[in-house]
Amino acid sequence: MKKVKFLSTLAASLLMLTACSSDEDLTAPRLTAEQAFADSDVEIRLSSGSKAVTRSSVESNSDGLFEAEGLGIFLLAKDYLNINPSEAPINWARSGNPTTSPNFSIKMDNVEANAVFNADTTATNIVWTDGKTRYYPIGSWYSNRFYGYYPRVSDANITATTTQRVARMTIDGTQDIIWGRDHATAPEAYSAYYFRMSQENEQEVPQIQFEHKLMRITFTVKAGADPYGSTSSARNMRVKSITLQNVPTVGYLTIADYANSENEGTLSFDWTRNLGDLKLLDVNDTPFNEADPQSLPAVTDEATKVGQGFLIPVPEVGHHLTVKIKMTDVSGTEFEDVEWPFELELAEGKTLEAGKSYNIPFTVYGPRDIVVNAKLAQWEDGEEGTFNPRELN
Repeated sequence: MKKVKFLSTLAASLLMLTACSSDEDLTAPRLTAEQAFADSDVEIRLSSGSKAVTRSSVESNSDGLFEAEGLGIFLLAKDYLNINPSEAPINWARSGNPTTSPNFSIKMDNVEANAVFNADTTATNIVWTDGKTRYYPIGSWYSNRFYGYYPRVSDANITATTTQRVARMTIDGTQDIIWGRDHATAPEAYSAYYFRMSQENEQEVPQIQFEHKLMRITFTVKAGADPYGSTSSARNMRVKSITLQNVPTVGYLTIADYANSENEGTLSFDWTRNLGDLKLLDVNDTPFNEADPQSLPAVTDEATKVGQGFLIPVPEVGHHLTVKIKMTDVSGTEFEDVEWPFELELAEGKTLEAGKSYNIPFTVYGPRDIVVNAKLAQWEDGEEGTFNPRELN
């Protein structure tokens, strides 16, 4: 799929390590804005268990771990700690200049990070791409929540309001979209104060549980037998292309919503506009070489996966996807395109879901030449006297 690779189910751990003890007075009656915004010595570090195979869309290992380049990470205020009486109201609005007009409700706002495998610790570390070290603010005003998503988009594609962060995501059929947040229940999590409350908290590894926001469609082909039980003709066939038509190419991911947390993680699409056709790529992220029949996916006696599949939104009720398949044979003879308009449905009343993979199997039969025999009835003599006689003078 893309250069950045993911497992299909992800669980990222965020490890907060505390430096040497500090004489910071967490219950100071008042802190100036400059003091509150200053960094504590509680560093924000992220890590995730053991090494995993990396692809944009593959089955996860038993630990649900991943490697990636280009996550977007947020750390936003979610509630008041009521420790310092000078707490400012929670407001996620971006200021014109964060350096001179910092917003204490925002600690991390679409910060880019990579997931890098650490061979020494057999873990995947989350490393900030800018190389900076980040700390919790010294002012104990808020508890905070971590949010993460992939693939990260530019700040220009993030709608930032006083209560929301919404990302405009591009859908091209090859790229997974994941989203997650932590689910801490402690009122003080996650702040510098929280990690100083107890030795247990100091060693805690908060979790961001990621989930897929798209579903996956894969295709397999298998040779069908002729009336004599032979598949030799079918095994000469090749898949020239598979196209999925009328798929939304733009989606909107609600990363965070202070006013209504139930909206968080929703990925919305408009199935009436911004629709496009997605063409299946091979496992190397390249189009099929349609000019070389020998290189195209072959039809065999065993069900064989074709290409890498599509990552697409779950269709809304009543929307029909159209699959268009073009076949050829090893000699390059092209056959008429075949189109199957169908609404994806599952047996036993089940519904399609994001984060699940669905395979569409095709049985391919060999071409049959059009051979037609013909017979023509002989001329027969008509009855005499049918026409009146004429005399020629």
